[in-house]
Amino acid sequence: MTNAVASDKPVAARPFAMFPNPEYGTGCYRRRVRLQHIDAQTVLAEMEDDQHGFRIILQHDGENITGIRSESLRIPMTTCGGAGQVLEQLAGVPLSDSPRSLADHANPRSHCTHQYDLLGLAITHARRNTPSRQYDIAIHDEQDGIQCVTGEIDGVAVFGWQLRHHVIETPGVWQGVNVQKGFAQWAERHLTPDLFELALVVQRGMLVSTTRRVLIPPMAGMGLLDDPMTKGVCYSYSEPAIQQAIRHGDNHRDFSDAPEQLLQFV
Repeated sequence: MTNAVASDKPVAARPFAMFPNPEYGTGCYRRRVRLQHIDAQTVLAEMEDDQHGFRIILQHDGENITGIRSESLRIPMTTCGGAGQVLEQLAGVPLSDSPRSLADHANPRSHCTHQYDLLGLAITHARRNTPSRQYDIAIHDEQDGIQCVTGEIDGVAVFGWQLRHHVIETPGVWQGVNVQKGFAQWAERHLTPDLFELALVVQRGMLVSTTRRVLIPPMAGMGLLDDPMTKGVCYSYSEPAIQQAIRHGDNHRDFSDAPEQLLQFV
């Protein structure tokens, strides 16, 4: 996919519209994050879900980031790839045991949300002795007001939640917690570091999973300026990129019945 160069002049685009997905309710949204030590000073971080595919190569000296290379392998908007250059400006930021520490050094809204999140997980893995770490989530389509969410760490199931209106009903320390409002702060205080990172993947996935409610191909060529989504929330929805941001229609993948295809980037 090519990436448009942002300018202060809007490009011609089709009017924005959404079309309900008649198959919503029959599948699930999936996201996989894999973090690997390539060598003592290099972390490979990869993420794929229904709408996105990203790869980050993080260089570090054991204390600080020394280099970042970001690859946009599948993106929803023509401008998303340009966010990689913004992300690469975070070279020099300290490594941390918390992926949320990046907020001390950069405004998350000026970045591609998903590349930014992936970098946050990469800087914690740089300090982890484990050679690799994989997070998997599945967010099943809502039925009768209920959503089921499952999470795995390195292929081992660690929770299965039932949600009603984004609130976890499943017994446990998380019962009664809203997975959207204040969830990251709650998770960092109450969960182990590994579960906390998986919880962040769930929180972001809840937002992206709503795209299963609509058909993506008919949105090809539509401009974000007309999108009712709140502006200024990320790189492509902010100035000046939003002036040039056009929706792709061929970026969607359905991994409901094919989790083994995640991180193959096809």
